[in-house]
Amino acid sequence: METSNTEFIKQLVMRGDGISFLVKAAVTAELSEKKLATVSMKGQKIFLDVSIAYRKDQHLSPPAQAFLDILRKLGAKAKPLHGIGAFMTEMTTHPK
Repeated sequence: METSNTEFIKQLVMRGDGISFLVKAAVTAELSEKKLATVSMKGQKIFLDVSIAYRKDQHLSPPAQAFLDILRKLGAKAKPLHGIGAFMTEMTTHPK
């Protein structure tokens, strides 16, 4: 299943209906209450794939435009398929 609703994902995992990759800050309370647990992954560096959304027809402030320019420069340097999406693709197409 794929969803962007973190609370829904946490509820499914706590119910025993799967596992998930979540940002640690999103599960701090559940970890301290022992409702969820983490699993360390050795030998793999995983990067968070992030999307930026903005209205195409809206004027951006100079700081917002500068931020987008920096992201575009960083994106040009990034290795393709290097984040969680790539990891999941590798795991599902080449299971060990």
